[in-house]
Amino acid sequence: MNIYSCLFLIIIICLNKASAQDSDLLMSLIKESKHPVVQRVINAPDTFHAQIIFEQIDRDATGKPSFIRHTLGFDPQLYFYPASTIKMANAILALEKLHDAGLSKDLAFHTDSVRYPQRRVTVDATAPNGIPTIGHYIEMIFAVSDNEASNRLYEFLGQSELNARLHAKGYTRSRITHRLGDARFSMADNTYTNPVYLLDGQDTLFLTGRTKCRYSGSIITRTDNTWKRILG
Repeated sequence: MNIYSCLFLIIIICLNKASAQDSDLLMSLIKESKHPVVQRVINAPDTFHAQIIFEQIDRDATGKPSFIRHTLGFDPQLYFYPASTIKMANAILALEKLHDAGLSKDLAFHTDSVRYPQRRVTVDATAPNGIPTIGHYIEMIFAVSDNEASNRLYEFLGQSELNARLHAKGYTRSRITHRLGDARFSMADNTYTNPVYLLDGQDTLFLTGRTKCRYSGSIITRTDNTWKRILG
């Protein structure tokens, strides 16, 4: 069995599961590594507090998967910064929000701005025809781990709703509180999310909130968390 073809690594924040003993498999893999950074981190657990979850996936003759979890230094009581793994949650929760609203991931998706350092995004050079869509942002996340794509989904969901959806699924010790890779945003700035709207032909769908945004000369008052359809 080629272990690298049937294992993938997930580093995750504060799962609500009991601690497990360190995996002999993970220990052997790490000991085999000659990379100085790996050895430096593993040999100083009190400094780096490394936590690893290694999920082994085996498939039977019919292709049905089974999972074996291996852990190293895992402690659900300690905070762990998950970095780009939050992009998966952003993508899944954005699709869920679209589904709840009966909207397509392929609608043109425009991001507006109402305060610095937010910015307006209505064109995406990497997307077909230059039209940004939530579907394309999700593709960029899984293809190249794109920070900007993840940030657009963070703005689509909003910090409060994003975490409420996450907690509703049982991840009550997890939190996603900021955009990625943009040092201009302070922690306070990250509590504000941009006005966003989706375009479907002549119809404009607005996602409401608790601020105001100006579009085509009209003031759209954002007072709740529902979608409004406004004929263009």
